[in-house]
Amino acid sequence: MMARCVDCLVLLMLQVLLAAGAQSVVCADEMVRGGQRLIVLAPRRPVFVRLEAQVDGESLDEGRTRYARKIIEQHDTDGDGVLNRDEAARVPPLVRTGVAAEEYSLVDTWVSVDANPADDHVSPEELHDYLNRILGSPLTLATRPQRSSQQVDLVSLLDADEDGGISAEEMRAAPAILQRHDFDEDDILAVDELDGRPLNAGPFPGGVTESPIFAISTPEERELIARQLINRYGTASDSGERVLPVGHWTTEGADPQGRDRTLKGAEIADWLQEPFADDVVLGLRWNKKKRQRMEWVVVSDPAGLVTIEKDEKSPAPRLQIRLPGLAIDLAIGRQTGTASDARNFFRTRLRQVDSNKDRVLDEAEFVGLVGDLQSNGLSGVTFRMVDTDRDGKVTDAEIQALIDQDSGAQQTKFDLVISHDSDSLFEILAGRGDRRLTMRKLVEGYSRLQSRDQDGDGVVRTSEIAGKYRLTAEPGKPAMFRSNPRMMRPAPELPVATPGGRNGPAWFLKMDRNQDGDVSALEFLGSRELFSRLDRDGDGLLSVEEAVQAEATSPRKSEP
Repeated sequence: MMARCVDCLVLLMLQVLLAAGAQSVVCADEMVRGGQRLIVLAPRRPVFVRLEAQVDGESLDEGRTRYARKIIEQHDTDGDGVLNRDEAARVPPLVRTGVAAEEYSLVDTWVSVDANPADDHVSPEELHDYLNRILGSPLTLATRPQRSSQQVDLVSLLDADEDGGISAEEMRAAPAILQRHDFDEDDILAVDELDGRPLNAGPFPGGVTESPIFAISTPEERELIARQLINRYGTASDSGERVLPVGHWTTEGADPQGRDRTLKGAEIADWLQEPFADDVVLGLRWNKKKRQRMEWVVVSDPAGLVTIEKDEKSPAPRLQIRLPGLAIDLAIGRQTGTASDARNFFRTRLRQVDSNKDRVLDEAEFVGLVGDLQSNGLSGVTFRMVDTDRDGKVTDAEIQALIDQDSGAQQTKFDLVISHDSDSLFEILAGRGDRRLTMRKLVEGYSRLQSRDQDGDGVVRTSEIAGKYRLTAEPGKPAMFRSNPRMMRPAPELPVATPGGRNGPAWFLKMDRNQDGDVSALEFLGSRELFSRLDRDGDGLLSVEEAVQAEATSPRKSEP
C-alpha cells in the first residue's frame, strides 16, 4: 500500500514537472522569437508582421542588457557589481529618445531606478529595466512625409466611424467639419491651417502619411487598433452585435466547439497580445564589426507574401511585402551621423566657448554650450550633470562621455520610418502641388475619390489611396543627428497660381474675395434666403453658371 502511494506521488510529481517544462518551453520560444509585432491594415484583412532585429548576432534587447552592464562596470569603483548613489552620480545623463523633452541623471530619478529591490543600490537588471522605460521600444515606428501637403491628415479628421477610410457620407460632412480649421475665414483651407500639429514620431503614428502600418506594443496602441479592426473588418453576429472573425486569419482560430472564433470589442485588445503565428516574420541583420551594410531577411513567410528581387545597384536583394491592393517596399536608410561626428563637433565648440583658453569650462563658460546642446537633441543637460567629478569644471572627456553614452544607448535601437510618394487625400482633393483646398473641390470630393475604391465597397481606404509604401529601417543615431519633428518637415512648396480669365457678373467677381471661382455663404453679401434661392443645386456654393442664371432671370430696372 505504501509503495503504491509512493508510486502515485512520484507520478504526480512527474506530471507537475512535465507541465512546468512545457510552460518553460513556450516561454523560451517567446524569448527566442522576441522582436516586435506590427499590424498592416490591408484592404481584405489585417496582416501580422513580426520584426526581429540583430546587431552583431545579438538581439536589440541583449544589446541593451550589455549596455547596462557596461555602464555598471565603468562606474563601479568598489567592484561589488552594483552602483551606490556616489557611483551613480558620476554616470552622465541617460539621454532619452528624440520625443522626450528632458534628460535626467540616475541620482535625479533614484527611486524609479532602484526599484527591485529598493536596497539603495542599482543592479544591471534594474538599470536595464530603467533603460527600457526611458528609451522606449528597441524598434520605434514613425511616419515621414515627403511633401508638406502629405502632412495633412484629412483621414483622421473625416473618418467618423474609424474604419480607416472615407465614405460618401463622411465626404458630404467634410465642409462643415473642416470649416472650423479655416482660421482666416477665406473659405479656402490651406496646408498650414490643417497642419497645426507636429509630425508624429511616437510609437503610434497618427496617420501623417495616412499609413496602414501600426505598432501594437502598448495598451493604448492596442485599444486604438481594436476599434479600427472591429469597424473595418467586423461582421454582424446572430444577435446583431458587431464581432471580429479572427478564426479566418489565424491557425489558432477555432473555439473549443470547433467553430470559427469571433471576438467582441473588449476582447480584441487582449487577443492582439496572444502568441498566435504571425503571417510574416522579418529580420534586420547588421554586422557592425565587419562593417557590413544592414539588410532585411525573411525569417518565415508561409503564405509567400514577400517577394525577393535582385537589385543591380546593390548586392542586397530588394524585398517587398505584396498584398492585394497594397505593396510595402522594405528599404535600409543611410546612417548620416555617427558618434565620431558628434564628438568632433562638441570638441570644436568647447574650444570656441573656452574664453580663458584653459581647456576646461567653468559654469559661466558652459552657458555658451547650452544652446548647442539644446539644438542638437540634448536639451535639459545642465552643468551639474556633465560635471560628474564635481570639481566645478567641465572637461572635454566629460562631454565626450555624455556623447558616448547617448551613442551607446541609440545603438540598441532601430527606427522604422513609413513613407509613400503617392498622393495624400489632401492632394487628391486639392491637386498635387496646390496648397489650397477650396470649398468647391471639397463639395465635389467624393467624385474625385470614387476611382480609388478598388474593392467597390463604397469606402476609399488609406491603402487604396497610397498604393505602395516604403518601410525604411534606420539605425539609431546620436541625439544631435536624430531629426526632431519640426526638422523632419519638408520645405514648403510654392502655391500654385490661380488660373486667370475669371468670368461672371461684376457682383459675383467682387463677392468672390478668395478668387476661387465660387461664392460661399460667408462671402455672399445678401440674405441667407436669397443665397439659398440662387444656389440651385444646393451645394452651399454659388458657381459662375448659377450667377449668370440669376443675372438673366432677375428683373432689370427700366432705363430712365
